[in-house]
Amino acid sequence: MTRLCAYLRFANRVAGTSLLIAFWSVLVVAFVHHMVPRLNYLAGAPIAPDKPCGRPQCDFSVFWPAGILSAHKAFAVIYTPDLFVAAAKTLLLPRIPSRLFSILPLLC
Repeated sequence: MTRLCAYLRFANRVAGTSLLIAFWSVLVVAFVHHMVPRLNYLAGAPIAPDKPCGRPQCDFSVFWPAGILSAHKAFAVIYTPDLFVAAAKTLLLPRIPSRLFSILPLLC
C-alpha cells in the first residue's frame, strides 16, 4: 500500500507539473505573439492601428464612454453616432481627441 501511494503521489506531481508547464507555455507564446511586436513602439516605430476603429490607440477614447453610457442604460446614445460623439466629448478630458465613432453592430 505504501509503494502504491508513493507511485500515485509521483504520478500526481508529474501530471500537475505537466499541466502547469503547458499552461505557462501557452501564456508565454501568446504574450510573445501579441505583445513583443508592440515593443517596437518604444523605439519610435509608428503605432499600428487598433482593429476596432482603424486608428492607433482608440480603445480608451471609445470604449470608456461607451461603457459609462451602457452602465447608465443609454443605449440609444451609444448607437446614434452624433449623440455618442457629443456624450463622449463631455465624458473625456479636453486633451483627449474627440475623433470618435459609434460602436455599431453593423461595423462587424
